[in-house]
Amino acid sequence: MTARIIFAITAASTYLLIFLFFIFMNKPSIASWMFLFSPIVILWMAYMIIKFGKYSGVELKPGEEWGYEDKRKEDLGMF
Repeated sequence: MTARIIFAITAASTYLLIFLFFIFMNKPSIASWMFLFSPIVILWMAYMIIKFGKYSGVELKPGEEWGYEDKRKEDLGMF
């Protein structure tokens, strides 16, 4: 993972922990404002992961709709 992704995940997780802290400390006014801005934090984190993330798994072959790296297609017993 890149430093940008690690920072985004850490910042969003810290935001969540601070939000929970204010809820447990019975500070509804601060928690309410943080709750209102939380979708922005989550969308920012998702954007950073999608933009700067690197996929290192196996690419799907033509005609495959699902890919499982831990199991072979024959072992699933559904196809």
